[in-house]
Amino acid sequence: MLTDPSVLGLIGVLLAALALTLGVVWSMRKKRDCPSCGLPLVSLGRQGTELVSTSVDGDPLTYEVLVCPRCTNAVTNVHGARSRYAYCPECRQRTLETPCMRLPDSSDARRRVEVHEACHLCGHLAMREVADPPVGPQKRGQVIPFPAGRRKHGTDDR
Repeated sequence: MLTDPSVLGLIGVLLAALALTLGVVWSMRKKRDCPSCGLPLVSLGRQGTELVSTSVDGDPLTYEVLVCPRCTNAVTNVHGARSRYAYCPECRQRTLETPCMRLPDSSDARRRVEVHEACHLCGHLAMREVADPPVGPQKRGQVIPFPAGRRKHGTDDR
């Protein structure tokens, strides 16, 4: 039965379809490694687990900027995939080119990237600086006072 040419042909077609499907899934996976040194890329604008997707001037971004912690590589991601085309803030089409360049770190050790935005559809041009959010002072040991008026009178808190 397995030596029948029609069964062997069907098995061959199924194996080819499986290999093609696995190849497509493998190529579409999220690539978050540096193209030069292979280290995992770090997202700019992350405060803890929350993504602060704004540039230094406060405008919202339609892409994510990733930098390498070792070398000077910087890339932009759109919807989790590495792409230099993002959504334009003016015409709302995915025609905004976002080539980026890593800048020297600031005096307070914040990583910075300069992104040149150019839309060939509506003519939008901008140059944005994206950086890590500023790190505020640690607020360890602060006690939150009990709200006034919420405590029942006459109770003993011992």
